[in-house]
Amino acid sequence: MATDSTELTFVRCPSCRSLVPASQTRCRMCGASLDAGTQQGGDDAARKSGRVKQRTMSQPQSDLNSAADQLRKEHKSSGMEELPDSGDEISVDDPLSGYVEEVESAETDAPAEAPAAKSANGGGYASHERPKEASPMPPKPRDEQKPKVFAESGRKQSGGLSFNKERSEPPVARNLASAAESDDAWSSVNEELPVEEPVREPRASREKEQRHTPPSAAPAREGAKKAEQRPGRLFGWLVSYANPDGSALELREGKFFVTAGSLKPSDMIIQDPSISTPHALVNISAAQGFAVQDLMSDRGVWIRRREGDTYQREESLQVKHGDWLRFGDVEYLVTLIAHVGAK
Repeated sequence: MATDSTELTFVRCPSCRSLVPASQTRCRMCGASLDAGTQQGGDDAARKSGRVKQRTMSQPQSDLNSAADQLRKEHKSSGMEELPDSGDEISVDDPLSGYVEEVESAETDAPAEAPAAKSANGGGYASHERPKEASPMPPKPRDEQKPKVFAESGRKQSGGLSFNKERSEPPVARNLASAAESDDAWSSVNEELPVEEPVREPRASREKEQRHTPPSAAPAREGAKKAEQRPGRLFGWLVSYANPDGSALELREGKFFVTAGSLKPSDMIIQDPSISTPHALVNISAAQGFAVQDLMSDRGVWIRRREGDTYQREESLQVKHGDWLRFGDVEYLVTLIAHVGAK
């Protein structure tokens, strides 16, 4: 049994984009006319194809040839040279060929952008609308002023309404204000009061205090010292006046070296460039007294007797009370205790 098949054609409403039979002239959904839509659809199809029809002036080939012959005759009659024969066919370049190619290349790129504009506006009139102007940038917000911070106590504030009542300052603020006022007051007082200079004591009083202080025990000569106290009974002293106050070295019974460098713990060390190592040997006893032996020193051992005025260099000598004894350049006054060993 044969059946009849009917093919229906639908078009899309340009306003609401709903499907409408092609036989209808108006959309059933929005009531828009479909004639404008079909015309716009034809224009869109022509634009998408990438071809733009241009109207150009064209003339038949016979008319062109007759015009060329007429020009040659005119030139011959005027005595001018003949124009070269252009041949049977004259090529006529289309002056709009370059423009047509540029339009075609521009139109081929346009369809890629057309759907995006069409979908964004929701209709087929995207190309006729002007682009929206860029909205101006909002002004930058100004730097907000930092809020002032007030130090307040942790006590609960009293509530209620106040009608023209002066606001009491917090205790911390009052304390700060009072402290600042006190500082200002003290600064003004300090500016008003004269500065007293320290009173200097007279020089005579300072010298008197220095005299009352007990003097410290000084060595016989600067650089001269004794390694340690020698054993034996005290026999006397070697007194040096290299400094005005004077100094002394003990003389005890026994044997010891006079030297610049320490050889034994009992040595008498005198630090002076004129003293050799060892310089001399000293022997003190109650029976023999005070005896000195030079040990081939560079500057020698010198003695000035109590009754004499000049020094004499000797290799071996016996020293008595009141004599002046010199080791190299270091001079001593010999002071011996009388009756040493007597009971």
